Amino acid sequence: MHRNTHKTHLSLVMSGSKKRTGAKSAINQRKKKKMETKMCLHAGAKLVGEREIYALPPSENETHTHVPIEHSWLLERVKGSLTRRGTPYGEGQFALTPDNECMFGLIPLPDVRVPSIDARCQLFKDSELDAQQRHHLLVRMLQCGSGEADAALKPTELLKVEKEYLKSDEEALRDEHSRGHNAWRLLQAYTHTLQRGGRYGNDNNRLQAIADKTQAANSLIQRFVDPDGSRVELYKAQPHLFDDPYSVCHSYQYVLGLRNSNNKRFAAGMVIGIAPFVCDNLAFSGEVKLARKHTVFIKRDLPMMIDEKLDRLLLEGVVSG
Repeated sequence: MHRNTHKTHLSLVMSGSKKRTGAKSAINQRKKKKMETKMCLHAGAKLVGEREIYALPPSENETHTHVPIEHSWLLERVKGSLTRRGTPYGEGQFALTPDNECMFGLIPLPDVRVPSIDARCQLFKDSELDAQQRHHLLVRMLQCGSGEADAALKPTELLKVEKEYLKSDEEALRDEHSRGHNAWRLLQAYTHTLQRGGRYGNDNNRLQAIADKTQAANSLIQRFVDPDGSRVELYKAQPHLFDDPYSVCHSYQYVLGLRNSNNKRFAAGMVIGIAPFVCDNLAFSGEVKLARKHTVFIKRDLPMMIDEKLDRLLLEGVVSG
């Protein structure tokens, strides 16, 4: 990611048996900051209000193979789908490129919880790692083992992850949940490094790779700390654990990201994840994604795809309201 990337730092729990002295005050001090998911704008796009999105005229880039859709049309379909499912959403952030052909947006989902994802994050936070285990995981990421190629690191990036991981707990960018030597802290260091480096041929490849690598790293770490999947199932069976104010799930919020391009740069897309990274140089990552090219019948297919994706999330345990 570009060096000026705004990263939402997520975390909150004191690990192991350490005393929580002062933790509540730290939580209160960061309560407002931790929910501020920001878009990174560094390819000429500018922040705009929702009213400006709705005021835009239709794109004139239609051809016999390319069918533009109004940015407002996509936004309205997503908001309508959330409303019909009783899922509250907050005020969104939006950006447009200078030619108004590309739109990016973030819509917070403040009352949404996904137990399966929350359980995995808490599992990582509670999984302590010694130096040998940490280095083993980093080597696994570097070696591109079978089924783990997307999580591969370059040798130079490996050192950067280690450096980020070992940052002092007192540094400004170190949040409460990243304290302690555990799998959650390692994942945060890994994603932090991905968003700040690497060469992937072009923007689209690079940013798609970031999303893929992040998900692959999640799978790799989970297999390491919970080989048979039994531990994460125990967390999912105890939803009351997430009511604890020190639970890791209070360090992030779920966000819905949107993007649309009427000049053939990329497909119309939606993503839902924990503080996903939505950026005007095509960064688009999160737990759940969909994309639809601007071909004939896009206006027929895309609403059904949005509904299907949100329904799948609900079936997997999204709790709202």
